[in-house]
Amino acid sequence: MKRWLLHSLLGRFFALLTVSVAAGLASFALLHQLMSPWTGAIQQQIVESGTRWLEQYAALKNEVERLPAGLTPPQARQLAQKITADLAPFESVEVSVYSPDSVCLAGCTPRARPGKSLLLSIQGLANAHWAFRSDFGRGSWVVVDRPNRGASPAIRLLLDRFNLLVALEVLLATAVGLTVLASVMRRSIRRLNRISSALDKLPGTGLDVELPVRGQDELASLETSFNRMAALSRDKAEAEARLARQRSEMVTAVSHDLRSPLTGLLGYLELAEGEDDPERRNRYLAMARQKTDAMRDLATRLQEYASLADPDRVLALRLQPASVSAIVRQRWFETALMLEGQGGMTADSGLETDCMALVDPEYFSRAVGNAIDNAARHLAPGACLQ
Repeated sequence: MKRWLLHSLLGRFFALLTVSVAAGLASFALLHQLMSPWTGAIQQQIVESGTRWLEQYAALKNEVERLPAGLTPPQARQLAQKITADLAPFESVEVSVYSPDSVCLAGCTPRARPGKSLLLSIQGLANAHWAFRSDFGRGSWVVVDRPNRGASPAIRLLLDRFNLLVALEVLLATAVGLTVLASVMRRSIRRLNRISSALDKLPGTGLDVELPVRGQDELASLETSFNRMAALSRDKAEAEARLARQRSEMVTAVSHDLRSPLTGLLGYLELAEGEDDPERRNRYLAMARQKTDAMRDLATRLQEYASLADPDRVLALRLQPASVSAIVRQRWFETALMLEGQGGMTADSGLETDCMALVDPEYFSRAVGNAIDNAARHLAPGACLQ
């Protein structure tokens, strides 16, 4: 049960995690769509700025290639200042000018070296420097050294803004996914706490607790199982209480049944003890023996009652046609003998005709005997029981 519950909860957690990720992706797509005007504008600015940057280098390349074959140092310094100023809106550069035989005319940083002219491309912008040669490969060298490789500050600023917007979208989408996960997990935890609390109350007064079943997930199956278990426990408790009541009633009834033949037995023995006529004494003793047999049968019945474990089990009656009048006359006769021995009191059944009925003779005789004995017990001295 614990392993099944653990597997179910793990499966539910991963399912909720999948739902949360899906919610995060959906929210990211929605946020990206909503923020597309800003991100699109930034992308357009990045493209335009990069295009102007490339155009500036293309213009520089064309300008250098049109220079005369030889430059004087003042001309070289003036050219370096102009190139630096033209590229200043895009990035900070160091311009070096060399003669055709690689003699420094202006600038000449340690990193700047004349060499093969680089192709004009986006990939070339990331190199350490650009080297242009005038007069179509026969004149002076102009080397543009770029200490800060990569994009220009203006483009980097636009890229930073774009990355900030994308990061904001990711953060908001993550927050939405985590919120969905926390909300669903909080509801699941509340349901688990409700089930745990109901289980704690079940051994005591929690038999009437019924958990609401929501959905068709693992927790709903657990809630259904708890309700079924609580119903079975409630039925069992009611059955045990009913059995206890039936046993209590049975003990009361059997005690009453035992008292009646015991009273009759004592009465017949007293009558036999004080009787001088042998015939009447023998009759009293015979009646006492019948009462003894009746008590033995009642003791056997009591053992059958005590062995009952099923509260819904009912002792079967052995119904058969019997003379109700004969049974009543017999019990009246026994009571009449006792009343005559007690002096002055008499009993008259008043039955003159036979009456047949489908009864259990044993139980019917006991019921009639109990009723007659109860009536005789409360009979006033000298009265007649009818």
